[in-house]
Amino acid sequence: MSSSTLARINPGLQRLTNFMAQARAYEESSAHGPLSLSLDTFIPSSTTRPTSAADSSGVHNPRSEEDALILENGVPHFVSGKHWAWMAAELHDIQSIISESQRCSSPTGTLDEVVWDTDSPLETSPSTNSFWPDTREDCYLLLNMFIANVDPIVRIIHRPSLSRRFDAFVHFQYADSREDTPTGGGSRNSGTIPSPAKKDAFKPLAMSIFYAAVNSMKDADVLNMFGMSKVSLLKRYRTGTEVLLKRQKFMTSRIFEVLQAFVILLTAKYREDDMGKVWPLTGLAIRIAMLQGLHRDPLALPLGTIDTVQVELRRRLWAQICYLDFRTAEDHGFAPSIHASDFDTRRPISLDDVDLVEGTAPLSGLSDASKFTDMTIYLLRITAASYYGRIIQITHASRKRLRNGLHGLTVDESQALMELQGLLQTATEIAGELERGLDELVRYCDKRVTMQAMALDLSRHLKTKFWVMFWMQISRHDREKIITPAMRRNIFVDAATAVETWCAISSSPACEPYQWHITSHAGFNLILYVLSELQSPVFQEPEWVDLRHRGLQLANSIYDLRGQHTTGAWPAIIWLVNRIRFQQGLAGSPAPGMAANTVAGLGSPSNSQPISMRAAGCAGPAGAAGFDSATPISPPGMDFDAGDLMGLINFEEFNLSDFLAMDGMGLPGLPR
Repeated sequence: MSSSTLARINPGLQRLTNFMAQARAYEESSAHGPLSLSLDTFIPSSTTRPTSAADSSGVHNPRSEEDALILENGVPHFVSGKHWAWMAAELHDIQSIISESQRCSSPTGTLDEVVWDTDSPLETSPSTNSFWPDTREDCYLLLNMFIANVDPIVRIIHRPSLSRRFDAFVHFQYADSREDTPTGGGSRNSGTIPSPAKKDAFKPLAMSIFYAAVNSMKDADVLNMFGMSKVSLLKRYRTGTEVLLKRQKFMTSRIFEVLQAFVILLTAKYREDDMGKVWPLTGLAIRIAMLQGLHRDPLALPLGTIDTVQVELRRRLWAQICYLDFRTAEDHGFAPSIHASDFDTRRPISLDDVDLVEGTAPLSGLSDASKFTDMTIYLLRITAASYYGRIIQITHASRKRLRNGLHGLTVDESQALMELQGLLQTATEIAGELERGLDELVRYCDKRVTMQAMALDLSRHLKTKFWVMFWMQISRHDREKIITPAMRRNIFVDAATAVETWCAISSSPACEPYQWHITSHAGFNLILYVLSELQSPVFQEPEWVDLRHRGLQLANSIYDLRGQHTTGAWPAIIWLVNRIRFQQGLAGSPAPGMAANTVAGLGSPSNSQPISMRAAGCAGPAGAAGFDSATPISPPGMDFDAGDLMGLINFEEFNLSDFLAMDGMGLPGLPR
């Protein structure tokens, strides 16, 4: 190490030594007097339970806190530990030392080079011009598609401020073009000229918006508008986003827009039938978000530090990360990584973007608007996900207590029953909270308005999934101890209703702009639950014949919608569906679309024969598809040949262990 470097380091280290001595002295004398701190340096944040949107900020006691949100060059950072929070004033010295070390280090590969797909050419030429849209008109077309198709579902941008920044970005990126096409209300000369650093930080966000926009469009529309296939354009913008994120050193970046871009990329890449890619990257997003302090409510920052738009954007982005954490963990059969006790960030406020004005100081008493807003549908999703995550976490904890014993002692039958009954009671309370929360969000919706009618349908759909999720988390030998036959019937009806809703919206013209989201959340858990119940001994009994008919209708509807899909988990799902349909057809006429001598799933079913149950009518009354009420669908021990199943799956895109882990019940013949 050079003498000049040592000369720069030593004063900083001496200041650090003195500072730690002050911290130790404070610990020894903390009981004798109050602490004097400067709020423009940092403000500690509470480590207690999360607060709701309606809660107001309390006065923090610095001596009782261990974490802090600090500001450096106007950027919030999270600092953990009392001593490190005290060292906020010394961070400039430490950062300058680290930066000097990084500049002097020899160029070597970094970890962010290995997180992308192997076909991403990250070692590319310095220029990224080849990734951008060909014209500025294409930029605005893609932005408008994002706002129309993606933003209503994933609300992590603020439209007015994004439009202003987007105009400035296009103006500088396409400086040699003749004319700007500013977004609604903006002009190319509006606002201040951004610095080069801010322009570079905005580029990954712009590219991720282009990627998400193309992902939301139909293949034919992409080809007609841009003269390129959707696959080619998706690869172009995905690679561009990854390259730009890498150049921003996104894994250690403290720039909010860079994390926004990363989350938009993950959201667009997420597909329930293509599990395994997004989940580990979501864990990375969680860590980056925590380093930026998103898990601490931004109102903990000094007043005047950030405005109300930045407060709400930070809350929205954290909510989306929590949502991705739940969805990806659920797909793999795990509990979410984020617990309610890990954060105190409040739920985003239900306000239209136009009601959030840049430069306005945030108010702790700001509350939801008494109307349907831009945020309603998004809040329905993230609210339900938070309750789903809770039920998964408490059932996993209960299962662990039963397995490992209570207080180190073996659990006897009576203790196990008490544990399960307590779990059921807790689940009932959580279900009530979920229902009240969703009802509050849709109380102002008018079913005559398309988007508001969608919100009402979504609310009902989310309610029906709760008890199915609870059922799947309880081990098979414990279910009958606490779940009565009447409750079991209700759970099956809820699952069938949820799948029927998915069938209907998958073919609904009103939902066409959001099919990218609908098809990526296929509800495999619900489908597998229905198929499993259809094979259970209970469902072969006469008193369950109505629900068996309804399940068979769903099997036909699922085959009708996805029978020809050959990617991801769908071949396995359709194989299971066809086995059930074929078994039902053995006692009478062949199942729709299947020859009598064809083994379902192993041959090529004819597409020329009509399907008796169309997707648009899948929510009809039980037994309406013409099934013989006396026909048994399958013997209780019907086998699924694992070899046949594995032969139907493209292992480059799908992991069989993930597929099996999704099924909390287990399918006869398949290992759990």
